[in-house]
Order: sequence, then C-alpha cells, then structure tokens
Amino acid sequence: KPADVSPAEFVAKYGQPKDAREDWSKKKRLTQQEIGQTLKERWNIQPTENCQTCHR
Repeated sequence: KPADVSPAEFVAKYGQPKDAREDWSKKKRLTQQEIGQTLKERWNIQPTENCQTCHR
C-alpha cells in the first residue's frame, strides 16, 4: 500500500521509471500507480492481451 511505503526507501531499492520527471525520493507519498509502474518496469512484467492466459 502507498501508506506503507517510504518514497526514499522505495526509490533506493527499486529506482523509478525512466520517464519520471521529478525525484520521487523527495515526495511525501507515492501513489499506487507510481509504485505499480515502477515494479512493472523493473520486473519486466508485460500484461497479456489474451484473457485465456488466466481465465480458462
């Protein structure tokens, strides 16, 4: 959850997206979208376009 994440610690551990325009480590809070975007990029998560991958 965003409330459980220290922005400075998160950025130190995972970095931030390449297209981020500001230094996230200085923010008071990160949004769920910012956290998700970072992890998706860092872990090379690519959502499938075929729903049958999960829904069989």
